[in-house]
Amino acid sequence: MVADERPVVKIKARVLDSMHRYIHENKLFDRTEITLLNRKRRLSLADHDDDAVDYLTARASDRFMEDPGGIVLEYDHLSCPITLPAGRQFKFSHVGGFIDDIEAIFPLEPMLWDEMQIELKKLIALFDNAGWVRSAGKFTPRQPVKDTIVFEDFLLATGPKWTSVGFWEQCDNPAIKAGVEIRHYNSSSPGSFMPPAALSAPLDPTAEDTFLFLVAIKAEFESPVAQELNRLRDARRVEETGRPDQAIPLSIWLDDPDWRPEDWDGEFIE
Repeated sequence: MVADERPVVKIKARVLDSMHRYIHENKLFDRTEITLLNRKRRLSLADHDDDAVDYLTARASDRFMEDPGGIVLEYDHLSCPITLPAGRQFKFSHVGGFIDDIEAIFPLEPMLWDEMQIELKKLIALFDNAGWVRSAGKFTPRQPVKDTIVFEDFLLATGPKWTSVGFWEQCDNPAIKAGVEIRHYNSSSPGSFMPPAALSAPLDPTAEDTFLFLVAIKAEFESPVAQELNRLRDARRVEETGRPDQAIPLSIWLDDPDWRPEDWDGEFIE
């Protein structure tokens, strides 16, 4: 089965989603593969620690027939949902039993310059029309969303080149932000997590410039959301091990996702 004949799958998730719902809604019970000392073994998500990352990939090479043909992320927020174009690499990080960071690299194939400019405008409109709020970002100097990109925006003279497009705040929570970047595919290091091909040879230096988008939606570091997630994770650890710094299996959260300490007063996680 060649790559373009594999089904494209939809993944529903959002920041502050429970891992229990993420796994069951998307039927992701037993398909995580890791490599240790060049030996692969399969792990279910339940085997992860309570702070971990789940990668979903749709590698283009026909050597990976078990991968889907592409992955579509449906950020299924009640008030400002968005659906991103199909891509090949997705990251879902969690703190305790709840997602705190989602990252997506798309589209399925790198874009030429003119195509990237067209798709960029569509991507900006996607966030604007869904009700996400443009943000000047957290860096200095603070920058508005860039509606047009020039090649000078790719500031790195050597190594992988990239540029930030800008940031949006989730419609109901300014501490959850979406950041959009454009990655220069030609200068990226080939590897198992660099779409579209896994472990491909570097591109010819004379090849035409191509680009990918990276969208990261996350709870800002040290924000009230992040602090609450850490507090709930640590309370569960203390309950299980007596120590807030002792990781516990994610399976404990999956078995009882509604656990809360007796004095819990969460604003973001009820």
